[in-house]
Order: sequence, then C-alpha cells, then structure tokens
Amino acid sequence: MTEVGGFFLFNYALSRLSVSQSAPLINLTTVVSVLGGVILQGDPFSGMHAVGVALIVVGVWGTNTFSR
Repeated sequence: MTEVGGFFLFNYALSRLSVSQSAPLINLTTVVSVLGGVILQGDPFSGMHAVGVALIVVGVWGTNTFSR
C-alpha cells in the first residue's frame, strides 16, 4: 500500500520535471515503502535499513546533481 504513495509522488515529479531528471526518482519508491512500513505498520528499522535508505537518497541526489 505504501508503494502506491511512492508512485503517486513519482507521477507528480513527472508533471513538474523532465524525464531525465525524474527517472532516478523512481528509486525513492523503495524509501517511501520502507518508511511507510516503519511508521504505519510498526516494522523494525535496523542500521542496515538506514544504510540502504541513505545510499538510495545519495544516489538519486548524485544522479540529478552531477548529470547536468
């Protein structure tokens, strides 16, 4: 269910950004799903989850920043 929220955010990004800028953002659906599971369902959040989320966010940021 939380992944649906990630796809809604991605569709919003597609309406505001070019495809080359918004394509890496599809990776953020995983982050939204993990955070939604932790917040809404009380799933455990370990250090490895934090590392994974951080790597995804840094990767998306780096792709959009350094591809210009």
